[in-house]
Amino acid sequence: MYTHTQTLTHELASIIYLSIYLSIYLSISIYLSIIISSIYLSIYLSIYLDHIIYLSMSIVYLSYTIHHYFNHIHLYQSYHISIYISQSYDIYLSFVSYNIISLSIIYITISNFIIYLSIAIISSNTSLKHIIQYIYISQSYHISYLSLYLNHIYHMCISHLTQSYHIISTSIITYNIYLSIYLSIYLSQSYKSFKFRLYPTKASVTKITLALIVV
Repeated sequence: MYTHTQTLTHELASIIYLSIYLSIYLSISIYLSIIISSIYLSIYLSIYLDHIIYLSMSIVYLSYTIHHYFNHIHLYQSYHISIYISQSYDIYLSFVSYNIISLSIIYITISNFIIYLSIAIISSNTSLKHIIQYIYISQSYHISYLSLYLNHIYHMCISHLTQSYHIISTSIITYNIYLSIYLSIYLSQSYKSFKFRLYPTKASVTKITLALIVV
């Protein structure tokens, strides 16, 4: 009875330790990717700045031309036409930013998956069948949750870009913490192959750190 209780306590401690360890690294990678996506977004906006200026000048010229050659169309109406065109261009920029954010999320997903796989291979003596099963489960979870959040972020990007960054930071962190706990439980089920001690040893920390550096 005592041995069984000790084993359960040991497994629970392994799950908690691995979940905290993964969540810290995932949170760092998430915030870094958001910063990178912001940089990419500013680069895109700077590239398209000339196009925006040119488009604005074209709208002004178009309004003047419409007003000059078609007297029955008032300047007020042509101004609304120019506003409509500029709003359409803003929607286009929102789509551009959405694509950048989507790529960053896909990058996070791939990098997290590689980290999970590296820790699984280095920290345990799993068989090839176990690794393939682990890849299948983690990938299916990633795809299902990724599609859900991409759909949510898409609507937020169209409504307001800055608000979507808040949604990204909160939703992805929540998703990754939940996923890391699930995968920790899944890996800890094969207790004999997944050898994590109650407290992290110097060797285990070195192995995981080296795996993350290699990744």
